[in-house]
Order: sequence, then structure tokens, then C-alpha cells
Amino acid sequence: MDLLLNPEINFCSCGCEARLIKNALRAQKSGKKRFNYWIECLDDSCGNKGGAEGQSWKAILNWNSSENSDFPDSIEIPFLSLIGLNQEEIVAKISGLESELNSKANKSYKSGRPLPQKAYIELKAQLAWLDYAKAWYKNHFDCAEVFTTDTRNKQANEPNDAVTPQSN
Repeated sequence: MDLLLNPEINFCSCGCEARLIKNALRAQKSGKKRFNYWIECLDDSCGNKGGAEGQSWKAILNWNSSENSDFPDSIEIPFLSLIGLNQEEIVAKISGLESELNSKANKSYKSGRPLPQKAYIELKAQLAWLDYAKAWYKNHFDCAEVFTTDTRNKQANEPNDAVTPQSN
């Protein structure tokens, strides 16, 4: 799970390196220290900055999926190999795996048995990686929407986002 939660940060679309920013917050009720993470370009004149997230891996994958990212020629996904596949095979593989993961989340939600915390985080990270793979595909092959679903744009009340992790 290490590679899954430790993605590399893509360069900024301006060509400069980007960095992860960690900002400490205090929860108002509990007083516990929490953090927000985001990515920003090292070139101060550029100003490109990603959205704030509660987990560093999520901030990085959201940046890598964004128009601010300079997409690499090829990507490595920790749980999926796209090497040697043509465009149709890539779409089929990503779509099939995304469908499988969403089905797993929905099954857990509908059964009333939430996933354990570790499995929940792993599932959310895999879906974020697939979003990155879809964004890379669209950029790399310079094509319009080819995927039937987009987990980044799902509403919070949809079943796979309503899966509640249980404490272990």
C-alpha cells in the first residue's frame, strides 16, 4: 500500500517543479491538530496551486489529474499495468477496474457492513489513481471524454461515497 499512498508529484504545466504544502489546522471542538495538503508550483510568478485535501496522497493525485499538471509520457499505477496496451484496451481496462471497485463499495454500503478503515482508504486511493489514469489518457491521446464514469464528479450522496469506514 506504500506506493498507493505515495504518488510522485508531476511537474507544473509551466515546466517548473511543484511541491507539497502541509498546513496545520486545529479542530475547533476537539482542539486536535489536523492538516491540509495542497500542491503549488515552485515558480512564484506562475501561481498554479492545487486544491486543499485532508490527505497528502489525495492532494497529489488531484494535482496530477488537473490541467496544472504536466502529464508525463507514461504513467505507472501501482496496481495496474498499461504497458503494451492500445487505446481501446487501456479504456477497457481502466473502465472495468473502476466498475469493479465501485461495485465493491456499493456492495459494502448496501449490506450495511462498512469496510475496515485500511480497506476503505485503499479503495478511495485506487479510485483516485484511476481518475489520474483517465486524465492522463485524455491528455496523452488528446481526446475528448471516452470514459463512462468519472468518480471525481460524483455527488456525496452516491453510494460509493457514503461508505463509512469502521474503526478497528
